[in-house]
Amino acid sequence: MLDKQANSLAEARQNINLQLTQVRNQLSHLQSDNGKTTVLNTASLYQKLLDQVTELNSQIATESTILQDANPKLQTLKEKRDSLIPVLQQEGQRFLSVREAELKTQLQSLDLQSNEIAKLETQVAQQRKQVPILARRYTEIQRKLQFANESLNRFLSTRENLEIQISQTELGWQLIQPPLQPSLVTASSRVRNLIIGFFISLAAGIGVALLLEKIDNSYHSVIKLKKKINFPLLGNVPFDNEVKALQSRTSKSKFFPIKIFNSLLEGSQDTDISIAQEYSSYSTEFLDALRFLYTNIQQIKPDSQVRSLVVSSVTPGDGKSIVAFYLAQTATAMGLRVLLVDANLRQPMVHNLANLKNLWGLSSLLSTNLPVSEVIHKLPSMEQLSLITAGPAPDDPIKLLASEKMKQLMADFQDDYDLVIYDAPHFFGLSDVSVLSPYTDGVLMVVRVGKTDASVIEQALDYLRILPLNILGVVSNS
Repeated sequence: MLDKQANSLAEARQNINLQLTQVRNQLSHLQSDNGKTTVLNTASLYQKLLDQVTELNSQIATESTILQDANPKLQTLKEKRDSLIPVLQQEGQRFLSVREAELKTQLQSLDLQSNEIAKLETQVAQQRKQVPILARRYTEIQRKLQFANESLNRFLSTRENLEIQISQTELGWQLIQPPLQPSLVTASSRVRNLIIGFFISLAAGIGVALLLEKIDNSYHSVIKLKKKINFPLLGNVPFDNEVKALQSRTSKSKFFPIKIFNSLLEGSQDTDISIAQEYSSYSTEFLDALRFLYTNIQQIKPDSQVRSLVVSSVTPGDGKSIVAFYLAQTATAMGLRVLLVDANLRQPMVHNLANLKNLWGLSSLLSTNLPVSEVIHKLPSMEQLSLITAGPAPDDPIKLLASEKMKQLMADFQDDYDLVIYDAPHFFGLSDVSVLSPYTDGVLMVVRVGKTDASVIEQALDYLRILPLNILGVVSNS
């Protein structure tokens, strides 16, 4: 509809410009001698007066051949002619003035119409620019609505199955034999033993609880963690046994030193990529938590979509790489073109999670002239998910991450993909995250419930008040 309106306005503008050209030409022609003569030829009263003057001149010329100049008849003819000439000139001037005024009025009207059309064209152009943004918002709302409907249907189905199982497992009971009281134990001794046992158990339980609380200085529940931190809790991802085993395995990852990488760069490149672990092999609770986390991240900015973020943690071993890896797969499953970049140049993890070779990656792009296409990996199970491993370990990671080339790469990544996720090292004690985060939409902080020391979290929160980091929120795993 906007295209038709734009075409219609273009045609109207073309017609107005044509009319403006014609009117200007007529006005310019009117101001010339030939133009005045042409216009006066169309004036009926002026032509009548001109005919009378012409006729009188003819009579005067005829009588002058017969009569003398002092003849009364000849003088009368000359007087009539002389009296008509001023009238003829006044009529000509009046007609030309009226015609000129008409052309100027018409020209002013056409100019006003041209300005109005220009305003309408500007409005239509602005509306056409808004169409892709509105279409993108509509698609995102439709995606969120579909996800909400699927979650609701799944929850209702689970509740119905649980109710059926409960109804099937409940059995009726009946008293087969009345209970027998031991003959050797009296009622008074039984009550006394119960009271003594109760107080002993209570004291022992309190003692053990106090001892555990003194020894263990970590948050054991999401509720306690949420009360302590000052940032929004975007989700809690339950780590299954398979994910915990994967986390234990990735903590022992190896990487290539920079010298070995340079020697490999001169030889052939091994581009074989193994298929990543199947996304559907984990529990429904784990997948629902990831979808819930993705939805909350996209709702942080009500006016725009989060296009890039850094995933970090307070201390190492909190599961940030696993959260980043599966969050990238979740966003891909939601229809986005996602790029996962392993920006942890100190202890990379992403290549182990995806079963990829780490011969070259982000450090290669920053330290050599290797093209980006050479380091981007595609998972066979997800065509829209792209990965860039960390590459060989550099001598100075901060120097590479703070370089102008890294800034340009981050800008190019955000233009080419719907969502870019950077898996960065832990930020407490390191400056890698503070270098990357200003060029993204913010930082997602991962905290391990039951493992991360509470005092360290408090120190990290004080540390964040000094650093200019934009913390999008916290995600816990348990």
